[in-house]
Amino acid sequence: MKFSWHLLRSSGFIHPWPETLQAAQVAEQLTMAGLELEQLEQTHSQDTVLELNITPNRGDCLSVRGVCREIAALNDLSFHESVVIQESSATTLVPVMAVDACPLYSGQWFSVPTNLNALPDEISGYLQAAGISLVHPIVDLTNYVMLVLGQPLQAFDADKITALTVRFAQESENFIALGNRALTLTAKTLVVADCQGVHAIAGVIGGQQSAVTDKTQRVFIESAHFKPDVIAGKARHYGLQTDAAYRFERGVDPALPQLALQKFALLAQHYLSLVPGERVLTQQNTLIAPVAAIFLTASHIERLLGFELHTGQIEKILTALGMHVTVKAPGWSVIPPSFRFDIRIEADLIEELARIHGFEHIPTAALNMNSLIPSVPQHLEQMLSALVHSAYHEVISYSFISEALHELCFPQLSAIRLKNPLSAELAVMRVSLWPSLLQTYLYNQDRQQNRAKLFENGLIYTPELDFTTGTYQQPRVLAGLMTGAIQREQWAEDERQSDFFDLKADVEKLLQKVTASVSYRFVAAQHGMLHPGQCAAIYQAETLIGYLGQLHPQLQQSLGLNQPVFLFELQLDVLPKAIKPVFKRFSKFPTIKRRFAFFVPRELIIDDFCAAIRHCLGEQLVELVLFDVYQGKGVASNEKSVAFSVVLEDQQQTWEEIAITRVSDRLVSTLTAQFSARLRDGS
Repeated sequence: MKFSWHLLRSSGFIHPWPETLQAAQVAEQLTMAGLELEQLEQTHSQDTVLELNITPNRGDCLSVRGVCREIAALNDLSFHESVVIQESSATTLVPVMAVDACPLYSGQWFSVPTNLNALPDEISGYLQAAGISLVHPIVDLTNYVMLVLGQPLQAFDADKITALTVRFAQESENFIALGNRALTLTAKTLVVADCQGVHAIAGVIGGQQSAVTDKTQRVFIESAHFKPDVIAGKARHYGLQTDAAYRFERGVDPALPQLALQKFALLAQHYLSLVPGERVLTQQNTLIAPVAAIFLTASHIERLLGFELHTGQIEKILTALGMHVTVKAPGWSVIPPSFRFDIRIEADLIEELARIHGFEHIPTAALNMNSLIPSVPQHLEQMLSALVHSAYHEVISYSFISEALHELCFPQLSAIRLKNPLSAELAVMRVSLWPSLLQTYLYNQDRQQNRAKLFENGLIYTPELDFTTGTYQQPRVLAGLMTGAIQREQWAEDERQSDFFDLKADVEKLLQKVTASVSYRFVAAQHGMLHPGQCAAIYQAETLIGYLGQLHPQLQQSLGLNQPVFLFELQLDVLPKAIKPVFKRFSKFPTIKRRFAFFVPRELIIDDFCAAIRHCLGEQLVELVLFDVYQGKGVASNEKSVAFSVVLEDQQQTWEEIAITRVSDRLVSTLTAQFSARLRDGS
């Protein structure tokens, strides 16, 4: 919003104007107070133009009056209203039909002289400095009043209208706006109309049919109050951009219409020799609700600002901003002015005190805050650290995903839908971290980054309601993704693509951080998102703690992935806490290593086989390594060959051959009895 420095000084709102108060100083003050300066421009007429960035909540500052009030409050100057509303006898128009949208509608007729005077160059210069185009002396004067007071006015050729009313348009009603723009209106558009049709979109733009021209002999000047929520967005909907709509959709003071009409009448008589006629005023102004009082206390001011303001200073600042302040122990009862729509609670008043007092004057003090920042559980910290050391990269994604992606990944599972999503891409709460990880990888794949190891730790949101707390369940999970080459391209080794067992090895490293190796197991399973032949459920004892496997080929194709992707997800809430390190004394006796090879049934689950070995050898077992599984030539079609090595240790004595033979025989007997295993020759 642009303002002429000469107009600010000569408007009469601040009198006398201190000669020492210069444009650059005022611009800096307004910026510090929240009305940011865009630029300070010098015109050819030796005037200075201040272009301020007015935030949407400060519609009161879209006028010379509002800016001058800010300047007066910031510099402890007296603010004066240049026009005072005078009582007048006004007749009633045709009743307003949309009284909720237009609580107040007023206007006045004027006779136009045959030889209409031009506005002084001074006023024309002020309008041009503000970026307002010159159209017609009467229209220009309405714009000048709007610039000074903030109240948009609408001028109609009075001979082209009959009894006006304010109503909502009929669906698909036609309207020719200024500039001969043909518009088709919707039923949600507020209009000013008579029996002949629509003459204006209320608060936005007038109509071409009743526009003021050089032949106009009588004019009707409309000065009304339209509710912001009714006007908001209407100009953009019709591809328009007007100064009136810019103000009305941010909120205009409901006490301004009569003041602005009176200001226009004085200027019109003085500059244009217009002869004032009958004034009209609807009786719906009683629907404008009075502003409620806000209770303010000194203790709350000190608590929020961190310092104490003197009582006199508090009352002085609030009064300077146009507020009615009454002492009411133990504080004040404050009634904001009608033009401050943004002040509704005590914190708003305290913000105004800080703003006018000056943020730069707030004393600095050391922060004293006893905050309880939850620490990351030890087992989670160890797992995250292990992933980072395994070359995984952590990602943080939204808790929402698109409904289309959810239905693609989990067609049989309902999700929690947001009532007011940020966008269609963030419409439902995620039930797994996998969709987010896949989206992240897709973003990288589109940028030729095909090798990826990603993980995320976060909440998921299940659709089941927890009736104990009345909230949805929000378990915390840890998920990971692996795809592409197992290591970076190099000259010493051939490139190898990552597979199911690479991911399984990484997951085993994680689980070793929180649980002993004997207490978890991988079981072949089925999961809707995973490959039927490469999917495992992970159990801690008898508790399901997660899944891992290859992404289902159909889902891979649907998502546009160009290579196999492997995923895991662990339920952190059911995992045991981290293992507390316990020192184990090293044996002073040497270990022994033995290798065994067995023919076992082809359908045997190797994990069960290894579990039996661990149970049989007990604490003497130091290391178990499965180094070969073979099916093919030399092995029966219903069998497979399994080879493994064991490292044994004894804390009490050196291993003797007879003891080694005894342990080996016990192991062979156990495996033969449990799994029908046959020891291979030479083992």
